[in-house]
Amino acid sequence: MRMDDDSYIYSTIKYNLFEYMRDHNKRYAFRQPCTDSVGIGHLNDLMDEFLKDNPNATTPELLKYYRRDRQLGFYNNWFMADISFFLSPPASTFLDIVDRSHIMYTHRTGDLSIQSAVVRLFLQPKEIQWFQDFTYQHVTISRR
Repeated sequence: MRMDDDSYIYSTIKYNLFEYMRDHNKRYAFRQPCTDSVGIGHLNDLMDEFLKDNPNATTPELLKYYRRDRQLGFYNNWFMADISFFLSPPASTFLDIVDRSHIMYTHRTGDLSIQSAVVRLFLQPKEIQWFQDFTYQHVTISRR
């Protein structure tokens, strides 16, 4: 689980999130969907090349939805994940390609776009959880 130190949960969560994930076979959970277009063109180029070289890495249905809304992502200042997903092919293979490409440094491609693309292309929708039953805020303005 990731929760930035400038993030807050303002309501009571009346169940164990980790048990929920385990009991419902969820491998990734997020709190807020969003869009992100910074540096995404270069990420799309890498993904398209990867999928051309690895046509069985995802399903035609997942690929169709990803290509339709490539800028759709998951706000990742709070998320939960089964780390084994990111450490196993095809996710790990693609993440290694992204790392070696240096697009995070040369084209400002953000971790939100990279992480969201991997989740959307390599996990089935039933493995993804959108938590909407608690109040969460990520503070982006420093209060001094």
